[in-house]
Amino acid sequence: RHPSNQPSNQPSGLPSLQPKGHPTWQPSKHPSNQPSNQPIRLPSLQPTRYPTGQPSRQPSQQPDLPPTQQPLRHPSNQPCNQPKGHPSGQPSKHPSNQPDMFPSHHPTMLLFPQHADEFIHWFSTFNFIKFDVQSKLLLEVDVQSLVGCQSNWTIVDMVSSYLIASDTRFIPAHKYTIVYIQLPSYSLKESKSYSLMFRCERMSSVISIFTNSPPIDGNYTIVPASGFEITTLFHFIARNWIDEDLPLEYQFGYSSFGNELVIQFKSESAVASSILPSGLQKHFTNTTLKVFDALSSANSRTVGVFLQPTDASTAARYVESVVSSSMSNIAINLVGSILNTGNCSGVTNCEKLNRYDCSDVDYSCGSCLEGFIGESGSKNSLCVHMSYFDTDKVSFKCKDDSDCGIFQYCNGTGSCAKMSKKCPNSCSNQGVCNFIDSNLGFLVSECDMSSTYCQAVCQCFLGFGGASCALSSAQLQQKMNLRQQLLSNFNNQSTKGTSPQDILSKASTLSSITQKVDELSPEAVGPVLSAVGNILGSASSIGVGYETLGGLIKSVDNVASVAGGGGSIPFLTQILTQYTSIVASQLFPGQKAVENVMNKIKISTKCIDGGQSSVSNISIPQNAHEMLFDRQRLKSAVSLNHNISDENPLRVSLIEMSANLLEKSNHTLLSNPLTIQVSNIHGIMKTNSSARAPSFIVILQNIFTASTPIEHSFTTVCDAKSKISNTIVNYTCHDSGRFLIHNCSGRVGIMKSYCPVYTPSCTEVSRSGQYQSSSCVLLGHTSTETICECVFSVTSVRRGRNLVNDAASIAEESGVMQLVAISEYVTADFLN
Repeated sequence: RHPSNQPSNQPSGLPSLQPKGHPTWQPSKHPSNQPSNQPIRLPSLQPTRYPTGQPSRQPSQQPDLPPTQQPLRHPSNQPCNQPKGHPSGQPSKHPSNQPDMFPSHHPTMLLFPQHADEFIHWFSTFNFIKFDVQSKLLLEVDVQSLVGCQSNWTIVDMVSSYLIASDTRFIPAHKYTIVYIQLPSYSLKESKSYSLMFRCERMSSVISIFTNSPPIDGNYTIVPASGFEITTLFHFIARNWIDEDLPLEYQFGYSSFGNELVIQFKSESAVASSILPSGLQKHFTNTTLKVFDALSSANSRTVGVFLQPTDASTAARYVESVVSSSMSNIAINLVGSILNTGNCSGVTNCEKLNRYDCSDVDYSCGSCLEGFIGESGSKNSLCVHMSYFDTDKVSFKCKDDSDCGIFQYCNGTGSCAKMSKKCPNSCSNQGVCNFIDSNLGFLVSECDMSSTYCQAVCQCFLGFGGASCALSSAQLQQKMNLRQQLLSNFNNQSTKGTSPQDILSKASTLSSITQKVDELSPEAVGPVLSAVGNILGSASSIGVGYETLGGLIKSVDNVASVAGGGGSIPFLTQILTQYTSIVASQLFPGQKAVENVMNKIKISTKCIDGGQSSVSNISIPQNAHEMLFDRQRLKSAVSLNHNISDENPLRVSLIEMSANLLEKSNHTLLSNPLTIQVSNIHGIMKTNSSARAPSFIVILQNIFTASTPIEHSFTTVCDAKSKISNTIVNYTCHDSGRFLIHNCSGRVGIMKSYCPVYTPSCTEVSRSGQYQSSSCVLLGHTSTETICECVFSVTSVRRGRNLVNDAASIAEESGVMQLVAISEYVTADFLN
């Protein structure tokens, strides 16, 4: 090694001879002074072994920091000879060569201090030399200590010392413990260096993270800058983009009703051409350029294009000209965007309703503005600010609407009354507005704005159709046929993605095709679910983040709205559990539950570890409207007692679907069907000492209140002295219509029978969608909930993979159970 400082004095004289060679040993003691400055960057990890020789290059400058520890050993002796000559010159201030910017690789493990029973191991599959800030940061730290300690990890910007994130956890003595570290996408900044330290009392470990820089300094232009929708050919041009990780690839697209649709998928071509649809009321379409380097780090630009609208006949001619069995994906996206454009004639008051402008739903404003709550989706009803929690003032005296509460108005008698929900465009005067139960589908007499279980729906007159009855039956059928053709063409192409960008592109295309529920036919259910299944299969195999897949589940929710009761629920359940398996596999123990809240489907997925309480609860999420008006109402939920470890956590998913998706039957449905998916079911314990086997408690939220059971009984006295002794007596139960028969022939005594009564139970829905007896026992039933204790049977055995370490795998047994609360007639016959 070389001394860390310059000599303090000049030589006192000239040596008589030149040295004959280099010394064979290093100096016997350390430099007298420490380096003057800190190092510019910390190493990414400690090396796993000592270097085999001297570095091939000198450092470019003196270290900025003293070393963290002294050398492990001293030289064994002094050099054998003194120099015999004068040095050829003064030492140069800087060496001639710079070191490489980054080490060629970083170790995967660090142990400190070096003791067999104490260690800190880091595991990650990410490249920390050029980390992509668009990715989530995922790390696993395996820790063991001889004494219990309060661990702490921090991520700090090396230059500014700014703290990015931190967390703490207690590490028990002599217990192998896993600590998971996760940061969301874009938590780190581009072209920065970060120090991640894990400390547990006297043990500490540091790794460095260097983030990648995406392509920079380029520009994005569109020629011409404006034109006519559908007819003008636009040229998209990317120029002057720079990056050291070549080759660069360019992807062009545009935004349409929340979907990012692709014009040219990732390609080395920096130029693309296409026509554009106009998706917004103001005829302004945003186009996007994404530039990727060889490590998939991306930069983007957005340029808006003003599009003069074309008439409906021109759009129709274009659609007719391109729709065929050999449509390209670009043509599918364009036709889907044209079909999704709503008729916004006369819709002008959206701002006063606190809603976005009209876009994809005919004659309706868009969804509520950010921070406002109201009916979900595109409607013409009022949205109120989330901070406005005025109390209910129904029947209060008033002078105007401002005297009343949320979603109330001052009626003609000077009293506050509840606002009713409205149908879109008053059904265009070509239908009637009905109120229906959102879960069961039957008519209800009233449906006010605060209700969470009903909706206003148009029932169109004969010859009309669509959500607002604005279309003729022929027009609606034509639109349904077009969407069916788009689905067919989409599935004829490969729906299996090859990269995260490809998966996102396919999900956006499918979302665009299924955007308008009223233009989907029941025949669309199968093709959509098949496409979603294929895309999810690809996403699972290439490790796509679950955040990319939310649009797919929205497509599933849309087709669920047209599926109706029948055989679709097994296929829906299969696809949804495929999705939740992907989500669960990517969650760290203790991480916040991932929730999806839609019209027909609600999902919650959670990962539970051994460091938490031995009892865990997971419940179905609510939308903003339900949280405002149904805060006190119980939600469907599951409670589990468990005995699990950090290495083998428990992953639980709950999926709730609307009850009207179930097969019709003679049973009275009391709840929506709830699917419970659990991995590592052997980690589930008994709910109590008297339980039959490892079990869990399920709470099903009632959506229908059954009538209170009334017990009816019939008694017959069979007496040899009476005329009835040799006769048969029939009774009819007036509730169920069941016949009860008492046969007194040759019998003496009293016969008593009970009519069947409605009794609630938790019933399992089979894979074929049929009701079947379950392993559940009813614990309680009220007007709002049905509570059962259930036992899981193992339905599949799969290999589970450690979240961030491919080499570590465990065997897991998982189970799936779909339950629904029903009320059915149960008979109890007794004979004296």
